[in-house]
Amino acid sequence: GLGVGGGLGVGGGLGTGTSDCRYWCKTPEGQAYCCESAHEPETPVGTKILDCPQVRPTCPRFHGPPTTCSNDYKCAGLDKCCFDRCLGEHVCKPPSFFGSQVFG
Repeated sequence: GLGVGGGLGVGGGLGTGTSDCRYWCKTPEGQAYCCESAHEPETPVGTKILDCPQVRPTCPRFHGPPTTCSNDYKCAGLDKCCFDRCLGEHVCKPPSFFGSQVFG
């Protein structure tokens, strides 16, 4: 079965070992999807301080390819692993400072 980690719901491991998926993430609506395959190099798993920006309700035009992720430690610097409404998956995003209304 799938075991999604607590807290942010990011970075839970798959318990069966029969899938090509290493980590399952959840959308804000609770739908699980594979956010890191077993074919990617293993890296440390963890959660950084600060919060993800709010998940945007609709999709603007975006520029440049995003970096997909399964947990915060896949992201550079202070960036967080956050769900993106437009992409339908978790990607690295700058953190939200002071709970500002920054939409991701």
